[in-house]
Amino acid sequence: MKIHFNSIRGLDDALCSMYLSKRTWTEERDTAIRESVQKESNPDGSLKEEIDPDLQKKLSIMFKIGSRHMTLLRFINFSVTVEGLHRAGQDDFDSHAKRLDNRIIRSSTRLAKFGENEMSDYYRGKIITTDEALRLFQDGTDPYGHPNTVWTDYIYRTGFMHKHSLNVSGGSEDVKYMASAGFLGQEGTLRNSDRQQFNLRTNLDIKLSDKFTMRTNMAFIHNDYSEPNASYGGGSTQLIRQADRIAPWIPYKKEDGSYGSISDGNPAAWVDINSRKYHLLQNFSGILAFDYHIIDGLTFTLQGAYVTNIKETKDYRKECWYDDVNYHGPDQLTETISRWSRYTLDALLNYDKTFNQDHHFKAMAGYKIEKYDYRNLEAFRKSFPNSEVTDLNGGDSSTQTNSGYSRELALLSYFGRLNYDYKGKYLLEANFRADASSRFAKGYRWGYFPSFSAGWRISEEDFMENTHGWLQSLKLRGSWGLLGNQDAVSDEYYPYLPTLYIGKNFPFGGSVHQGITVVSHKVTTISWENSTNWGIGFDANFLNEFMLSVEYYNRKTSDIIMDIPVSDTFGISGTYQDNKGSLRNSGVEASFAWNHSFNKDWRMGINANFSYNKNELLDLAGVNEIIDGYMINRIGEPYQSFYVYEVDGLFKSDEEAAAYEKQYGNPWSLPFKGGDFRIKDADGDGKLTDKDRVVKG
Repeated sequence: MKIHFNSIRGLDDALCSMYLSKRTWTEERDTAIRESVQKESNPDGSLKEEIDPDLQKKLSIMFKIGSRHMTLLRFINFSVTVEGLHRAGQDDFDSHAKRLDNRIIRSSTRLAKFGENEMSDYYRGKIITTDEALRLFQDGTDPYGHPNTVWTDYIYRTGFMHKHSLNVSGGSEDVKYMASAGFLGQEGTLRNSDRQQFNLRTNLDIKLSDKFTMRTNMAFIHNDYSEPNASYGGGSTQLIRQADRIAPWIPYKKEDGSYGSISDGNPAAWVDINSRKYHLLQNFSGILAFDYHIIDGLTFTLQGAYVTNIKETKDYRKECWYDDVNYHGPDQLTETISRWSRYTLDALLNYDKTFNQDHHFKAMAGYKIEKYDYRNLEAFRKSFPNSEVTDLNGGDSSTQTNSGYSRELALLSYFGRLNYDYKGKYLLEANFRADASSRFAKGYRWGYFPSFSAGWRISEEDFMENTHGWLQSLKLRGSWGLLGNQDAVSDEYYPYLPTLYIGKNFPFGGSVHQGITVVSHKVTTISWENSTNWGIGFDANFLNEFMLSVEYYNRKTSDIIMDIPVSDTFGISGTYQDNKGSLRNSGVEASFAWNHSFNKDWRMGINANFSYNKNELLDLAGVNEIIDGYMINRIGEPYQSFYVYEVDGLFKSDEEAAAYEKQYGNPWSLPFKGGDFRIKDADGDGKLTDKDRVVKG
């Protein structure tokens, strides 16, 4: 038996390191901005709100399109906030940055360094005017009046993990067996997180006769774990998010013992009341296979497999009183039970034979059926008598809700493969498979996919004999094939069936009746994507230490499963999926490796890879482009490109922004201001419109 103990610590340190890196970047950025601000004064003695033109180019590099983010540029006598653009495709899109505040910050004492304390004062709407106030934030002598809370100290801890395992194996010439069991106990680095996991595995191989063998593999995992939970849900993700965003000038607890908090609560309070989300995961997999050796070189294999996974989640959200006024509650519980199972049956016939020592044949024919089913059940209640009652029946029955659904998938396949090589020099392979998927309607379920490949080990030819001293192997190869894809569908179970929604009520005859309506459009002819692939390349091994592989590929995908937007007059909002258009991916892939052995104990290797790919839309079923929000599919451009406005700098002042808006217009509701992004008139028509968007891959 092996017992392993390990102490875990580091997530909080990693977060701290990330924060310090961000802070260092911010200080360096602010220093550059301070040095670039024009030091000219207005008649009243305040500074002009102008930015050095050279700074605009620097800022255009700093601010990149991404998720909404706020970057606060703060320094003496200047304050401006820039709001980054939404990622293309979100519901709303702000084409330009909005200044949150450009008030002139005055201070009787010039602070040498800006940090959480100065930010605390700014957000409170007050200005730190004395070194004494700054000192109180920094030294912690006034924890209630001038707190400097390190929130990660309240949610992280040093974790402890222990593992135990037991393995048994043995057997005879006809019977071989192996069994193993293991246990993992883990105390997470997040407080109120832990795990107890048990696993069991067995393998058994039996030779029943000279022609008949049997083998079986089984594995089971029982995984019971929990994570801290906010009083309004979100699990550990919300706890980490809150600890990262709550300000250090909010106290963990106030002087009267109540919790300091913001509108989103206090993560340390959730830890104190032991609000948790519990998970139970059980997984079983088993394989039973029989091999029958019919004649020399010919073997029949029948294999069945079963996998099932059961997951139970208990999302208990304890009520939390932060003080006499601020509160999250009441207690509520959501229990979810989901189960999926997959059954597979494979029948294989394999033939492997060498004739006259030169001709080697391999053949395989197979049949496979696979079935998958999924079930989900969810129940909810709230208003429990107290936080210690965690059974669902303890909640108020008048608040209960429940839901459940089931899904099924099936796949049927016939396939075959033929291999031939002559003296290991000339290599041929042919494949064929036919697949039917339940994801598609009858008449569209089958896809047929052949492929061929050939190789020539030219280094084995007689005329290459003089190269054997430095060239160990050189193979030229080429291939062609047709592949199918069914996984691009957004509805992974029934992409061809319209969805009916029960509960769209309507008035008729003076009363309200329950209605059923179609809420999504589906196309019954949707079927497999097809990709035609061909490629050529070579593989070389030389000087006993080097390997080089280079390949050119060309893949044309037709009948692309893609989202098709509909007009507002269609009657059903959103998009639907259909097989439309085609695209091509072509490029080069290369890999290089060097491996050197210094002696039997020491060796070193280096690997390098290079790839180039060109993606181009060839056809969109008769139209030139399809625009979906801030994504575009356009002939000749990469598939699913961004369709966005182009920025060519920042406005240096409100006056410049107003003049630009007067000349080019403004398609957005808020006026341009100094510090905003300047949107380029891309089409040159003298107006800012939707036509000024450009394609960015």
